[in-house]
Amino acid sequence: MEEKFDVTGMTCAACQANVTRVVSKLDGVSHCDVSLLSNSMKVEFDQDKVNEQVICEAVKQIGYGASVHGEKGEVKKEWQNRQNRVESDQRSAKQRLILSLVLLIPLLVIAMGPMVGLPILEGMEWMMISALTQLILCLFILFIQRHFFITGFKALMKKSANMDSLVAMGSGASFVYGLVGIYQMAYYFGVQNIEMAHMAMHSLYFESAATIVTLVSVGKYLESRSKAKTSDALDKLVDLAPKNATILRDGKEVVVSSESIRIHDIVVIRPGQRIHVDGKVVKKGDKLWNLTYGEDGGMIIELKGNGKGIIRMIGSEDDEFEYTIENQKIIMINEGDSVEGNIKSNSIELKNWKTELLIFEKVG
Repeated sequence: MEEKFDVTGMTCAACQANVTRVVSKLDGVSHCDVSLLSNSMKVEFDQDKVNEQVICEAVKQIGYGASVHGEKGEVKKEWQNRQNRVESDQRSAKQRLILSLVLLIPLLVIAMGPMVGLPILEGMEWMMISALTQLILCLFILFIQRHFFITGFKALMKKSANMDSLVAMGSGASFVYGLVGIYQMAYYFGVQNIEMAHMAMHSLYFESAATIVTLVSVGKYLESRSKAKTSDALDKLVDLAPKNATILRDGKEVVVSSESIRIHDIVVIRPGQRIHVDGKVVKKGDKLWNLTYGEDGGMIIELKGNGKGIIRMIGSEDDEFEYTIENQKIIMINEGDSVEGNIKSNSIELKNWKTELLIFEKVG
């Protein structure tokens, strides 16, 4: 059995590889194909050994989300839902980035200002206030970017480390080191050792912890923008899909929507039409003519009996005629006027007008 799943939380190729590896290891799974672009997964599995719930739980255990894809509906509707998810992710990434930058700027000014001569919370009397302010600003930024720690540490505990794990470890280490520095400052202030308290203040790395997650979130936002643009291009391709199709039912041609086509339906495709679905050719239309090329490169048209159809031609202007073949001659009808022409080696001559042959199509 093959089933499609929606997967959330993937951010890089390592995430894609982790999901593929975990699902492929499940007993009863024969094939797993994960797409990072569409945030989806196709799994072939044995229902007697594993089911959809077990597959979803396996993905959730390594820090991602998974759910069975909804019932197959209109292609346009499904793609629109996917577009909405991509746009939602882009908006969220943009909001997190803006908020983080707004808080990071004052944090960097407070932490690095005295080093470049900016008199901001400078001096021994401002040391503790400066440290606590940095701590508060850093906590806000880490909370805004908390998804790095949630997914990163989950993946790390399941031995499936990804890029979020590295970001969480680096930022977390800087934060913990700065927190230890604040405790040292508090202790040395308590024993009235101002010199050691000042040295402990140089052990604060809250700005590093906040800068790491903020800079990585810039990359996340650019990635979401790129994914949205790619989805826009694919969306235009989806729009090219034919809306209606002609199928044979009980020997009659019936026009239905493309989404209504089912397995084993016979679809009628005429020249110039786009293919609606994947399939195989079960019957080709009969031709009343055979087109070959002579040694001189000219076209040779061999007629095959009598019949009616449509001829589409190109020349000085595109045009379309109904035609009837009778006794090795072709009679064309255009806007009610009948004209008769003879088949030539490389063209069709109609009175004083000459055009290159493009397509014959039998309609009766």
